[in-house]
Amino acid sequence: MKRNSVAIDIGFSFALMLAVVLLLDFSGVAAMSLAAAAVHECGHIAAMKLLGRSPRKIKMRLSGVYITQDSEIHSLRSDAVVAASGPAANLICAAIMLAVNLHLNSDVLWLFGFAMLVMGSFNLLPISGLDGGDLLRIFAMSTFSEHAADAIIKWSSLGFAVALIAAGVGLFFTVGNGCLALIGVYIMLFSLFPREVA
Repeated sequence: MKRNSVAIDIGFSFALMLAVVLLLDFSGVAAMSLAAAAVHECGHIAAMKLLGRSPRKIKMRLSGVYITQDSEIHSLRSDAVVAASGPAANLICAAIMLAVNLHLNSDVLWLFGFAMLVMGSFNLLPISGLDGGDLLRIFAMSTFSEHAADAIIKWSSLGFAVALIAAGVGLFFTVGNGCLALIGVYIMLFSLFPREVA
């Protein structure tokens, strides 16, 4: 469907996963994480608009949300601003919510602020497909060739994937939660086979 000349493409698997998670989550964490993701993407879109860019398509898939911009060539500096704006929106909201919560002492507000903090911080990791990876690639392209920048982001992604898998295995054996290890495996597969995983 289209709204205000921006095409919105929601994949069936994304919609199904979202519906299942929201139906099965009685704690409200999924809804707060979804709200944090919405704030994140709104941060990117706001930066695009401020820089005079036009988002053309928003594609939602299991591997993430992808915003296609207009086809004009942009500077690396403006690309960096757009990439950083999503995590910045999350971290600013997290700081405000957690500061307000010091006075209100609300479990819901604390959890919401924590979801914002996790969303912003995780997306700053220098991993392909995340904003931190985009920022690393932009920085590398300003210094090295595009081929070298691609190699840097690939090895950075693989290194962080291995670290997440190791930390996830440790968490699994200490608290019985292997989610972090699965995220690390996904990142590793995405780094090695981006088209197949996405």
